[in-house]
Amino acid sequence: MDAIAYQSRHIPKGQVQLATTVIIVYDHLTTFDREIELIWAKKWSLAQIFFIINRYLGDAVYMYVKTIGTSPTIQNVTFIWACFQTWGLNIVLWSMQAIMQHRIASIYSNSRKVIYTMATVYFLEIITMSTILGKALSTVHVTDEVIPGLFTIKVAGFPPWYYTMWIPPIFMEATIFGFALYAGYTYSRDSLKLDLETASKSGRRSLTFILLRDSIFFPFIALLAYTLSVGGWKGFPNPGGQTTVSVAGVVACVLGPRLMLNLREAYYRPFTEEAQGQLSAGLEFNHDDTGVSGVSGLSGASAIEHNVNALEGDERKQLGGL
Repeated sequence: MDAIAYQSRHIPKGQVQLATTVIIVYDHLTTFDREIELIWAKKWSLAQIFFIINRYLGDAVYMYVKTIGTSPTIQNVTFIWACFQTWGLNIVLWSMQAIMQHRIASIYSNSRKVIYTMATVYFLEIITMSTILGKALSTVHVTDEVIPGLFTIKVAGFPPWYYTMWIPPIFMEATIFGFALYAGYTYSRDSLKLDLETASKSGRRSLTFILLRDSIFFPFIALLAYTLSVGGWKGFPNPGGQTTVSVAGVVACVLGPRLMLNLREAYYRPFTEEAQGQLSAGLEFNHDDTGVSGVSGLSGASAIEHNVNALEGDERKQLGGL
């Protein structure tokens, strides 16, 4: 009877964990071609390192949760695995926020005031979350036999104040969202109207529009998810709290990569399409009619490749390495 009661209580949590794992794996598979083209094939930057941490550590954590972490046959579970799950999700969250900060800094032309403000809130967040998590893990225990005859993994003993760990991310996301919202407000109606007209003709949004759109919308989604986590832990510590954390983790795993992929696709794709179109037409260029000034001896594919490489350099300067 105890086993039935336990399973009926925890089956919904397992279903949510399965759904979140499927979402993360599906998102990775459906964007992997863009990842190869826009991340792995480009010159490396700090933002790309955050991308790899965010995407692949997130995959590892959720695959662990649905394999080792929920296996009904595993025994002698070590405390290290519980630490991997909790610390892993935090690192995924911090890497996503690092990507977001790069985005905001690029919008404000790398303003020192903006960068210092975000960096201060960011490091305070990391210190606070690490302190709370460290103290919380000192009180939890991991068991593989939750009741006699039922083997599964259960992490229990989280202190009642554990929900406070999600308050610092709320402040961080609110800071990012505030900067993005102000930038969007200053993006004049005339500019927005012009962008919409251009999009209707070319079928493509401008780089500025995509930069602002994602920088406003994505932090807002993250802000809602972390607020939900606070409510989940406060009102339903276990298993409700762990369920909301799974949802918040998905947000961090998906939004970070999408931020970079969307912007890079908007930046690089027009030049790639133009280069492919020119090459397929068999056009030959020289110094006078291509506008490739200062590059002697280049024509056709070489001139186009030089332009793309130069633009990549400009992008790293303007967009903070994104």
